[in-house]
Amino acid sequence: MTTRINRALSIDEIFAATRQYDYIITADTPLAEALNNRIENPRLGKFAYTPRGLVYENLPASGSLMDRRELFLQLLREFPLEPNKLLYQLENILDCWQETGSAENILKFKGYNSHSFKQLLDYLRGTDNIFRHLEEFQPDPTANCCIIAPYQFKTLDRSTLCDNYPRLDPLLDSRWQLPEFNLYSSAREITDTVLASLKSYSATEIAVVVDPKSSYQALLEAELQAEKIPYYPSLLVSESTEFRSFIGLLKLSLEGTELDYRTVSPMIHSLALVPSGQYQNELITELDDSRIKQFLKLLNELQETRFETALQRFEKMAGVDLTKTAEIFAELQLLDKKITEKRIRFFEFYMESFNPSVEITDRPGVLLVSPTGSSFIDRPVIFYLGLDQSWSGKEPNRPWRQADKNRQRNLKDFCLLLQNGIQQHFLVQNFIQNKPVKPSPYLNLLSSDRAEKFSDFSAQQRLVKKTESITEKPFSREFTVPPKTSTSFSQSALNRFVESPRNYLFERLTPTYQNRYLKTGTIYHEFAEFYLEHPEFVKNSGLTKLTETAYQPLAAYYDPLEKPIVLSKLQLGMETIMSFLDARLERIKRSTTAAIIQPENPDRHTNYFANQYNLPLMRNYTELSFHEEKLGVTGKIDLLLSPRHIVDYKSGRRRTVRQSARLAKVNLLEDAVDFQPILYLFYLQSLLPDKKLEFSFFYFLEELNEQLTAHGNQPEPVIETVNYFPVNFSKLLTSEELYRHLINNAGSSTNRLKLLNRLEFNGFKQFFQEKQWPEQMIEKIEENDIYREFVEFCENQVGNHKYVSRGAKGIFKRLTEFREINFFPADLENFSKFLEVSLEKLNQYNRSRFPVRGELEQFEIDDLPNRDLLLSDNHETE
Repeated sequence: MTTRINRALSIDEIFAATRQYDYIITADTPLAEALNNRIENPRLGKFAYTPRGLVYENLPASGSLMDRRELFLQLLREFPLEPNKLLYQLENILDCWQETGSAENILKFKGYNSHSFKQLLDYLRGTDNIFRHLEEFQPDPTANCCIIAPYQFKTLDRSTLCDNYPRLDPLLDSRWQLPEFNLYSSAREITDTVLASLKSYSATEIAVVVDPKSSYQALLEAELQAEKIPYYPSLLVSESTEFRSFIGLLKLSLEGTELDYRTVSPMIHSLALVPSGQYQNELITELDDSRIKQFLKLLNELQETRFETALQRFEKMAGVDLTKTAEIFAELQLLDKKITEKRIRFFEFYMESFNPSVEITDRPGVLLVSPTGSSFIDRPVIFYLGLDQSWSGKEPNRPWRQADKNRQRNLKDFCLLLQNGIQQHFLVQNFIQNKPVKPSPYLNLLSSDRAEKFSDFSAQQRLVKKTESITEKPFSREFTVPPKTSTSFSQSALNRFVESPRNYLFERLTPTYQNRYLKTGTIYHEFAEFYLEHPEFVKNSGLTKLTETAYQPLAAYYDPLEKPIVLSKLQLGMETIMSFLDARLERIKRSTTAAIIQPENPDRHTNYFANQYNLPLMRNYTELSFHEEKLGVTGKIDLLLSPRHIVDYKSGRRRTVRQSARLAKVNLLEDAVDFQPILYLFYLQSLLPDKKLEFSFFYFLEELNEQLTAHGNQPEPVIETVNYFPVNFSKLLTSEELYRHLINNAGSSTNRLKLLNRLEFNGFKQFFQEKQWPEQMIEKIEENDIYREFVEFCENQVGNHKYVSRGAKGIFKRLTEFREINFFPADLENFSKFLEVSLEKLNQYNRSRFPVRGELEQFEIDDLPNRDLLLSDNHETE
């Protein structure tokens, strides 16, 4: 693919071609600055002017003219319009003025000739502004002046030109060869390349052309700051950390004080009010910490104060200087005004619309240039980052603009931009998130064929290693300690690992904080444990007292207005737990469990209620921890109802037995998993290998709505139980136990019950004795061979009646369901193998890199809690 780019004159060549003139005029401000910097001998006035510069040169020494921002501020005081509407009308008038040469031309276009537009026009004509002076400017026809790149001048700027001034077009008829593109696999590799170049060049020799809104600029600025390498352009006031913190504080002051610590944590740290404790989701009004109380006091004070006072308080507490921010508030006449939400919104609107910056007088360091900002860059080494569709910019859709003319002007500017400096380096990505990056449309306009990605041009793949720090080497130490070998999974860890190994890693690395739901769930669990060992104490004390006790550690997580609701919910949940345990108390205590699972040290009080009331816990059948490296499992049992029956308390959403069993079976991995039932039964089976076992979820809050309307009647606890049978399902099919199960659960299905009674147990057993139940049943029962054989067998035994085929289908549906909702040795064997492979993978990842995706093909990565920390597997930023 070839490119048709006219060769551009360099800044030095432009200077050499124009230095014989008294002065030159250019529409490009950086070019004017660069040419003026090349003047060595003293002279009156400048050598290079922009149209605006020429107007100011002819003003009296004390003269000043209003520009867009000053006009807006002036109009705010004179016109009763909303700021956004006023700015919209002003910008359209000024744009039409620049494009057509006359502000009145806007009235020729439909939708722009309203009374308010006419009022603004009349007012603008009476102000001393740069646009009026440009229109009225009278150029000197006798001046020895040259015009550079006349195509760049808008109609209003042409008022400063004479027809007899000579012109210089910086684009020649000869061709320039576009250098090849350097392809990288990530934005980080591109910015690392720029950073590495600073070893060969000084920062003042380098310019980087980059879209300010792209990830490239954000990464590059972060790396330059980390290496303490100076760069410019001027810093926007709105981008400073101090400014954002101050505006955030103003907003918080209007939200009240019922805020959780996580929300206000950045603000507290910006004010150097680091608290003594570790908090996250607690309400700050409930925290007994002097620093947080100081912050609360500040929030309360700001609700009734003025912007000036708030600025002074923030500067003093944070130790920062917000002079520029104060000047902007003063310009907007807000300093002495009370803080309100409307005024904050207006201030943010102004900052977003005008982007005021902190001027930098000396300009050392790397120069960052927007691709739509200027055509000339006075640096010898230029890096061009991205060159994607964002480089084309967006032309406003306004009726007075000539789209074709502007497109041609932008294309010429693009040609000039690519040829700046002595060295040009084009650093691009061919793919992002496995999708090709589309080059700038201007590149296609200059090419013989259409390019869909950068490799369609002359390009080469670059492999970049992470550069070492230039000024310091904070990460240069090499660690030789081998990674620790993992020997077991808990059920929750295995769930996360199967969903996403990399998210599992971050869950281990990032701190976990209690939230209101976790903390409330913990309180319920500890109450259940406490009540089981001290039921009489709880009943004698009364639930009202116990509920108040339970609420104390939760108070920091709830708005005080929610307290009555939380107390009611706590009491109802605790009543349900008591009802469940009362019915099973004697059974639990008769069970000899200590020989099966060794309890924790009973003197180790970690139960909130036991600590509050100074009562011991024996822990013979509650909170039983296990860690079995040979099996590769670890966990904690809420309640051992009997040696063969585990109970787990659940305050969350209910799952049916079928859902719980499916989510735990490794041969049914789809879009979600929960290995808790099978992992706990796998462990219990190792202790009781030949026994039938049970695992129950007790959903003690599931019937909360029913409890609220039960009028004193206690509803039945919601319990979902999965079973483990120590024999293979095919063998269980020949047992009288399963036959009786089908009889007892026939329900209203007379066909199924009638057929079973006619077959009797011996007939039922006779058929299944010689059959092997398929490991993977076909979803449509009619298509299964064993089902068709069963129908034929029943017809031979009972007769060819309608109820026989219908009853046979009902029996097979119930058998399929029974196999699906229970566990058998084959399921535990599959789980054991899966667990072993997962541990091998984990230890492999510990030595290399954790992938993003796990075993679940349909799992939505975007649902992960640490999604913002994850990168894709090909190391591209998402």
